[in-house]
This record gives sequence, C-alpha cells and structure tokens, in this order.
Amino acid sequence: MRSALAEARRRLPTILAWSAFASTIALIMQVIDRRVPIISLVLSISWSCLSYLMLPVMVFEGVGVREGVRRTKALFRATWQQEVVGTLRLGVVGVVLMIPAFILVVFGLAIGSGPAILLAAAVAALWIGLCILVLSCLGNVFRVALYQYAATGTTPPQFAGLDLSRALRTRRARGPRF
Repeated sequence: MRSALAEARRRLPTILAWSAFASTIALIMQVIDRRVPIISLVLSISWSCLSYLMLPVMVFEGVGVREGVRRTKALFRATWQQEVVGTLRLGVVGVVLMIPAFILVVFGLAIGSGPAILLAAAVAALWIGLCILVLSCLGNVFRVALYQYAATGTTPPQFAGLDLSRALRTRRARGPRF
C-alpha cells in the first residue's frame, strides 16, 4: 500500500491534469446534454470508450494528457471487445450480488412493520454499498490488467496462474455468415 501511494504521489501532476481534463469534458457534455440529448448520448459513449484506459496509460507510461489520448485510442482499437465483455461481465456479477438486497427489502415490506422495513432497508443499503465498492475495485483491477496485456502482451505477475491471452484475446476474422 505504501509503495502504491508513493507512486501515486509521484504521478500526482499527471493525475491532476487528467482530472482537470476529464472535468472539463464532463462540463461540456452537460451543456450539450441540455441542448441536444441524442448527441450527448453518442459523445458520452465515445468518451467512456476513450477514457477507459486513459489513467493506466498516463500513470504507467508517464505521459501527459495529449499523448495519453493518442496512446489510449490505439489501445482501444485493439481491446474494445475485451473492454465491453469485461464490463458487461462485471455488471452481471453486480446484479447477481445485489439480488439478496432486493429480496431482503421485499421481505421487510412483506412483514409490514416499520422497524422491519427500516432494518431491511438499512442492511440492503449496506450490502449494495459493499457490492459497489468491490465491483469498483474489480473493475479497476481488470482495467489495469487489460492495459498491461494490451500494451505489453504479457500478463501482470499477480495473474501468474491465469491465461489472460484466452480471456483477453481478440476475435479472429470470420468468413461471411449466411
């Protein structure tokens, strides 16, 4: 933990530059959303795709925002399928993990007493918060592993027993389907 914080401190100017850039883009997209929502949707999806690997690129490669955008575009072209599949898989895991919270709330409502409803809602809120925290961490770990595999072709040492080349492989071109 100490080494990770020291590295983050060393890269603080880069992280702050990215934060300022991302905040500016978010403000611009809010203005566009108020005027032309459909264009905002397209820009929002594009921005999400472009920025997915931006922070790992900037931190691990030590580049600024401009070079980071260029490098991220290249990595995105190579890994967009893995980004989508990985994000969807984590989303499915999140939905499955949150089912007990919804069942608990329904059970509390079925009992009908105020304290039971309150207790069920509180426990469900804590569970959902924990799920969101864990999924956020898993998403960031996936993002860094995907970045390292896309940038170097090697799996991170922490994934030594796993074959990421199968999990993160690009699809081969297929012949026409009829």
